[in-house]
Amino acid sequence: MLYFGCDLHKKWTTFTVMDERGSILSQQNIPNTPYAIEHYVNGFSGEKTATVEATFSWFWFVDLMEDLTQKTILAHPGKAKDILKGRAKTDKLDSKGLAELTRVDLIPEVYIPPTEIRDIRELLRYPPGLVRLRTSLKNKTHSILHKNGILHSFSDLFSERGKQWLGELPLRSCYQYILKTYIDLIQTFNTLVTEAEQEIYTKPLKQDEEITLLRDLPGIGELFAFHIKYEIVTIERFYSDKNLVSYAGLAPATKQSAENIRHGKLIPQSNHWLKWALIEAAQHARRHYWFRPTYKRVLLRHGKNIAKIAVARKLARVIYFMLSRKEPFRGRE
Repeated sequence: MLYFGCDLHKKWTTFTVMDERGSILSQQNIPNTPYAIEHYVNGFSGEKTATVEATFSWFWFVDLMEDLTQKTILAHPGKAKDILKGRAKTDKLDSKGLAELTRVDLIPEVYIPPTEIRDIRELLRYPPGLVRLRTSLKNKTHSILHKNGILHSFSDLFSERGKQWLGELPLRSCYQYILKTYIDLIQTFNTLVTEAEQEIYTKPLKQDEEITLLRDLPGIGELFAFHIKYEIVTIERFYSDKNLVSYAGLAPATKQSAENIRHGKLIPQSNHWLKWALIEAAQHARRHYWFRPTYKRVLLRHGKNIAKIAVARKLARVIYFMLSRKEPFRGRE
């Protein structure tokens, strides 16, 4: 068996090839083209296992290496770094470390979803990405009003009446031009978001038992049910509710020394899309009698944002037990 440690970058990948005894057979920087990588990997005979960290745009690289090797492993970058802590850091040492960890079976693996799941994920993530860009444009519009000392009483500044009001403001020509451009772009993004959501519903998204269970939860409609389902993929890969909470980035970082335990900010390495979906769902779930006590208790001590995260964390725990036990939500009204 040969072990390939792959340190992936934008323009090239640093490869370390190691045999079963730990001897390094090759270390090279290979351009990130399918032909160059295929030519390099196929230059070694025998069974091959390749490992690359789940950083940068690993998708194409994993797809390619799965065709060229017997096994391709996606490594958790933070945990792999912790294991290799204390070493000097260069591209060759990083790739060598991945090859060594693969050889001794110590790689902290990350789940690689099938290609069809990744494609659906990309499609589901597209509309929220457009919404973020649209929100940025709305914030820039508000910024122009602030620069000119203009206040408004619209509950929705970007309603038809609001846009008409914006178009009639007596601003200097430079601001009138920029404001008109922002409003036109916002309307374009409105159209793109609608079209993207319609495109999602044309896909054969599987209306399985888990989707039905998720839709029973407060704050989770059909679209959010698909978001959560395809980010989780299968609940069996989580060994506990705490594991799912951590994966969703809703667990605080914890430092413990003897009897002293301190909880800090939320852990940064997580599935940010699942975290977003659960926090958005928590906006509505916090009013439900099942989650309201948690929200109010945390609200009094830590404020609105932390309380919302506490509800999202509880939602994640409820989802874990519902999906693992195939049971409906017990708090249905």
